[in-house]
Amino acid sequence: MMDNLAKGISYLGTGETNLAEKFLLRAAEEEPERAEVWKNLGECHIIQEKYQKAKEELEKAAQLSPDDAEVFVYLSIVCENLGDRKGSVKYFLMAEEKGFTADQIYRLISHIKIFQGKFNEAQTYIERAIALAPKNPSYHNTLGIIYSEFGEWEKAAAALQRAIELAPDKDAYWFNLGNIQRNMGNDENAIRCYLKAIQLNPKEFIIWNNLGTTYMHLRNFSEAEKCLKKAIEIEPEHFRAHYNLACLYSMQEKFSSAIESLEKALQIAPEKVCKLIPRDPDLRNLWESGAISELFFKYCRKFIDSDRS
Repeated sequence: MMDNLAKGISYLGTGETNLAEKFLLRAAEEEPERAEVWKNLGECHIIQEKYQKAKEELEKAAQLSPDDAEVFVYLSIVCENLGDRKGSVKYFLMAEEKGFTADQIYRLISHIKIFQGKFNEAQTYIERAIALAPKNPSYHNTLGIIYSEFGEWEKAAAALQRAIELAPDKDAYWFNLGNIQRNMGNDENAIRCYLKAIQLNPKEFIIWNNLGTTYMHLRNFSEAEKCLKKAIEIEPEHFRAHYNLACLYSMQEKFSSAIESLEKALQIAPEKVCKLIPRDPDLRNLWESGAISELFFKYCRKFIDSDRS
């Protein structure tokens, strides 16, 4: 079973910062002397632009792990956004002293900007990093992600192909290329990329999840079910695969199984799932059957009332 830190990091990695914050705050209560908790909580609050909170948390991380250069980069970002130019420069230089190069710093800033939705700024920083280190594959991967956010799929695919040329055994690059191919409508190519990513790293739940949803799109329901169940086996306390499995069962009119999977997703992340349910066409059969109504109001009424108020 994943601990609260692992859950928080998982949600942080998929950009779901409200859920990440919930679990990371629990982790901070449980393990207040663990630097990694405060570092990830600080990163989460930077993304949410809660800079004063982030500063306090990252200062704790720096005290507990004074050689972690990334913490000082984050502190530099925080100080810049709090209007403390002197502090920003100080922490930037401290990160460099601890071995972080300028291109690594630019990449980390770009990473934060992506999660904040500031894609033009993210592109500026990652292009600076590439100019300094053109053969670093992770920078081309990041550029591909940014192009994806702009919907520039051909450029995104080219950037990921470059990353793969430089590091063909990196599962994340194949995964991201698979996502791009899926968005370009090339489901078969996407599947080939996901399978390559799984060959390199069979224990990453999000790859199995996305492979499963691609099979769903192709109406290969048996393969989709296998993949989504594998994702759940790897990471049973993430809502996403449970939710997608509910959609799969709804599409096949397996209503009792759909309700069971949907309730698991709601138990894990009701605030997220309640927003997805009403507008998801894959759940249409479940709505039309009437099976979903009781479950929806059981878990989602408070969120509906909150939105109205």
